[in-house]
Amino acid sequence: MMLILILNNTCIEKGGMMTLRLLAMLLILLLIVTINTPRLTSEFSQLEIILDIQRDGSVIVTHIINVTELRVFIDVQALAKPLEPILAVGRELYDTSVEVINGKYVIRVYAPDVGIVNVTYVTDVLVTRTPPNVWTIKVGSSYTMRVILPKDSIPLEIPEGFISLYEYDDRYVIVLPPGDYEVKWLLMIHPPILIAKAEIVDLRYPTEVLSGSNFTLSIRLMNVGNKSGIFFITIHDRFRGMLLNKTTFSLGVGETIDLKFKIISPKVSENIIYALEVICGHDNITDDKITINIKVFVRRLIPKIELLEVKMKERVTSGEKYSIIIILVNKGNRSATTFIRLYDKKRKIKLFYDERPLKPGEKLPFEVELSAPSVDRETILELLLEYGYEGKVVETRTLIIHVLPKYYNYTTWIIVGVIALILAISVSLILIRLRRKRENTELKYILTDVDVEIIRLLQSRSGELLQREIVSTLGLPKTTIHRHLKKLEKYNIIKIEKIGAINIVRLIKRLKV
Repeated sequence: MMLILILNNTCIEKGGMMTLRLLAMLLILLLIVTINTPRLTSEFSQLEIILDIQRDGSVIVTHIINVTELRVFIDVQALAKPLEPILAVGRELYDTSVEVINGKYVIRVYAPDVGIVNVTYVTDVLVTRTPPNVWTIKVGSSYTMRVILPKDSIPLEIPEGFISLYEYDDRYVIVLPPGDYEVKWLLMIHPPILIAKAEIVDLRYPTEVLSGSNFTLSIRLMNVGNKSGIFFITIHDRFRGMLLNKTTFSLGVGETIDLKFKIISPKVSENIIYALEVICGHDNITDDKITINIKVFVRRLIPKIELLEVKMKERVTSGEKYSIIIILVNKGNRSATTFIRLYDKKRKIKLFYDERPLKPGEKLPFEVELSAPSVDRETILELLLEYGYEGKVVETRTLIIHVLPKYYNYTTWIIVGVIALILAISVSLILIRLRRKRENTELKYILTDVDVEIIRLLQSRSGELLQREIVSTLGLPKTTIHRHLKKLEKYNIIKIEKIGAINIVRLIKRLKV
C-alpha cells in the first residue's frame, strides 16, 4: 500500500501520463517476480517438544515435526545450543546443519519426506544446579512442551497453568503450554551397588557327532560385574536328565577364564538332537544360560554325492563360447570336498577341473566355460564328465553336443545395424544431456559439502571405490560417510554393491560439481 501511495504522489507531482504507465509496468513486473520466486523452505508444523532431562543435567530435546509438503529443506529453531550429533529421523535418516540466525540456533533438515520427522539433539545449557542437589530448568517455546524429570526426582516448583502432571516409568512428566517456564526438582542420590556377574562370552562345540563318541565343549566366561567373586558353571544333559559337570572358580572384575569339558554323547539306536544346557552364576544365582543342540548320528558319517542336473546347449556354432552348468547334491550326513572333471574324448585332453566343499543337504553348481572347436561341417562333440569326492570318482557320464558350421553372409544386416546404432546413440546423447541439465539444477539445492566431496573423489578414481577407502581418504566417521552414501544412492547418483563384508561404491550419474 505504501508503494502505491508513493507511486501516486510521484505521478501527481510529475503530472505525466507516460510516467504513470512506466510505474504501472514496474509494479506489474515486481508482482510477477514475487509470485514466481520459488520457496526453498517446506510447509510444516511442530506438534510437540519433548525435553528428556538426564541425571547429569544434560537434556535430550526432540522436536516432533509434521511435514505436509515435499521441499528441499525445513528450518527448526532449537531451544538452546545443540551438541553433535543432531539426528533427523522420519522414513529414513536425513542430513542436518546448524546456523546462528539473530542469536538463535536454527537446525536445517535437508530433503525430508512427508510425514512425521523427529529432530533430536542434546544440550547442556538449559539446566543449572544449586548445592546440595537442587536442579532448575528454564525454557521457553511457542509450542507445547513435555518435560520429563530424571529418575529419583522430587518436584519442588511447578509452573502454574501446566496442562498435566503424571508418572511414567518411575519418572515425573510435566506437560506445559506455549510460554516461558522454570521448573525445580530435588535429585535423590543412591550409593552404587556392587555385584559380581558371570557371562558366557564364547562357546565352541561340534554340530554333529557319532553315537557314544567323545567330544570337547570349550567355554570362555567373563566377570562383567563390578565386584570380584566366586562363580560356578554347570553342564546339564537335557536328553538324559542328568548333571554332567559342576565347577567353581574365582574371577576379578573384567577377568576371563577358559574351560574345557570332555563329553560322551549318548548311545542311541536312531539319529537324535542332543541338548546340553550350560549355566553359570554366583552364590546359587543364575547369571547366564545357553542351550546347545548337537546332532547325534547312529551310523558312520559318510557323504553321498549325486548329480542333480546338467544344463547345457545341445547345439552350438563353430568357435562359439558356451557354458555348461553341473549341479551336485550331498545326500549324505557328512561334509566332503567334491570335484568335477571334464574331458574331450576325441582329443583326449582335460578341459576343466574344480573342487569345492559341500555340506549335507546342500546343492553346489559348477559353471564350465568352453569354446566350441572350429569345424566346416556338422560334428558331434563327446565330453566325458567325472564327479566325486576326496579323489574318489562316483560316476562317469558322456555329454553329447552338436557343433554346426558358421556361415558369414550378414553384410546387409551389419549395415542396417550400424545405421540404427548410430541413430540410437545420437538420440540417447541428446536425451541424456537434457536430463543431466535438469537433474543438476534440481540437485544443487540438495547436495551438501560432504556429498560433493564424495562425488569428486569417485570422479577422480574412475567412478569406483571401496567404502572404507572413502572413509580413510576424507577422514570422516564411518557413520557420517554411510549416511551420505545412502542419501546419494536414494537420488540415483551412486550404487552400493555389497560383496561379503566389502561395500563397493560406483558412481552411476555424472554431475558437474
